[in-house]
Amino acid sequence: MDADLRLARAEDLPAIAAIVNRSIREHHANFSWREEPLSLWESRFRADARRHPWLVAVADDAVVGFAKSSAFREREAYDWLAETTIYLGEGARGRGLGTRLYGELLGILRRQGRLAALGVIALPNPASVALHEHLGFARTGTIERAGWKFGRWWDVGFWRLAFRDEDAEPPALRDVADALA
Repeated sequence: MDADLRLARAEDLPAIAAIVNRSIREHHANFSWREEPLSLWESRFRADARRHPWLVAVADDAVVGFAKSSAFREREAYDWLAETTIYLGEGARGRGLGTRLYGELLGILRRQGRLAALGVIALPNPASVALHEHLGFARTGTIERAGWKFGRWWDVGFWRLAFRDEDAEPPALRDVADALA
């Protein structure tokens, strides 16, 4: 798919919310039971944008996908591990866009000085597993029956991609803007 990739902006948030809310309604990959309001996405964006990249794929002036990172856990010792997320709109799947978009996100995380990226996948999800493994992620564990949605239990798998030597003292993390400069 021919799409431009760029950092997300506030005006992209309604399209991002629409893509995610469709997934919430139709798929088990997002464990929310109810659609998430735009105000929640605005709050997340304001909280994350400096330290965690949010990227969009734009085709024909419309956001057709997005990828972002977020904190894995709140405490400071986890800062070098970024949890990653990707969503593609209905017509954007299966065209190589996920690889491009996620690959760009991972490159920014590397340049920020992150140790690793962590993909958290509700299972089964063969397309997401294939994307992560294609990009070099390795499965590190599973939590069985981690979430209840659509009348059944779902497992959650963890895939990790290391960016650098894990025994070295970590560098100071760079903000997104600095990693792109």
